[in-house]
Amino acid sequence: MIQAVNKNKIEITAVFIGMVLGVLGFMLPITSFIKVAGGLAVAVCILWKVEIGVFLVVVLTPFLQTMQLVGLIILSLFSFIIKLLLNKNYTLKNTPLDLPMVLFGGMIVYSSITSFAPRSSVFIALVYVSFLLFYMIFVNTIKNSAQLNALIVLFVFAGFIVGLYGIYQYYAGGPTTQSWIDKEMFKNIKARVYSSFDNPNVLGEYLVLLIPISIALMWAKKGWFYRLIFGGIAIIMGVCLIFTYSRGSWLGLMLALGIFAVLRDKRLVTLGIVGALMLPFALPATIINRFTSIGNLKDSSSAYRLSVWLGSLKIVKDYWPSGIGLGSDAFIKIYPRYALSGAAFALHAHNIYIQLLVETGIVGFISFLLLLFMFYKSILSSYWRTKDQFLSTIMIALCAGLAGYLFQGLVDNIWYNYRVMLTFWIVISLGMTAHKLAVNSSQFTVHDLQ
Repeated sequence: MIQAVNKNKIEITAVFIGMVLGVLGFMLPITSFIKVAGGLAVAVCILWKVEIGVFLVVVLTPFLQTMQLVGLIILSLFSFIIKLLLNKNYTLKNTPLDLPMVLFGGMIVYSSITSFAPRSSVFIALVYVSFLLFYMIFVNTIKNSAQLNALIVLFVFAGFIVGLYGIYQYYAGGPTTQSWIDKEMFKNIKARVYSSFDNPNVLGEYLVLLIPISIALMWAKKGWFYRLIFGGIAIIMGVCLIFTYSRGSWLGLMLALGIFAVLRDKRLVTLGIVGALMLPFALPATIINRFTSIGNLKDSSSAYRLSVWLGSLKIVKDYWPSGIGLGSDAFIKIYPRYALSGAAFALHAHNIYIQLLVETGIVGFISFLLLLFMFYKSILSSYWRTKDQFLSTIMIALCAGLAGYLFQGLVDNIWYNYRVMLTFWIVISLGMTAHKLAVNSSQFTVHDLQ
């Protein structure tokens, strides 16, 4: 009887959708109709299964615009709420990050309301909150290792496409903004790639998160075919990262790979040291010169960042309780009052930690640090206890990539690009899901658990 009712509902829904598409096909031009029909199909799929929304967000983050991704998240949230209402026995799962995320989200909302540019800050706060909600949807939707494995593989393949496009861009001679290169110090650098992102440093931040995961898949998967595939993907993304000429990203990746090697197999440390010693003989002079310029204040980029950091810290001194509000509009209203004499124009602090202090004050900053502490505590705790090699390898790769990304945050506002910010929350979600699956695994040792 129930099956018959469900069948009738499906048939009625199909007829209704067919009628709507027929009307739209008559009224709209073909290109507009294809977009509307595609959007409607995606919406129906997400409302049917919230997991589809999660997969789409993870895979399409590097390719869609921010508001398109927010739209997918909102649809997924709506689907998730319907699922909760229809299943009275379903309960939300608690995670160790819940409290710091609530504190951080609350401070995001508060600082946007009290912002010096409230209109833009409130809009940005809605984007932030949608990303926090995506974490909640993710950890409550992905329930088994098969789903997690599929998500991680698709996540890495998306990075592969981004890397391939970046390499194509380099050899095809894509446009390069002159402000990205100090022509006096780096005359031989002709281009810096940015692939599907807006900036080479942003692309570098994204790849630092993805490359360790691809290496983890190469390590964890059985069979030479899979190892060649994921090893090749890691190489493609690594080459693309080199072509960004992002020094912060290079250092971030080195740190990430070092952490992965120490935690996974200490023999890799020796291999890494030998490889690092050989690099000066293998890499072009342009890359060597770029790398050895790290910390050189004669480089306009380094001097500019130092100037912005000092000016931003002066803002923190006066606005540490609640910050000045989210976004560049609030920053450019206040920063000129505190900028060093003769300092160049800046849209943000070029340091994620100073930026959070400037935007959200001390409470937002501490809640963010608490979130990171609870993430690493949870992941490393389950890493040491689980005997599941796939989960343990993935968890340390996520930790390593995130560490490299956060290290790059010392010299960049790694949340300036919202798609890279969403990638951060995807990594957090993947990590906490892996932690949950490891704890629930029969291969998890429970001694010393409190």
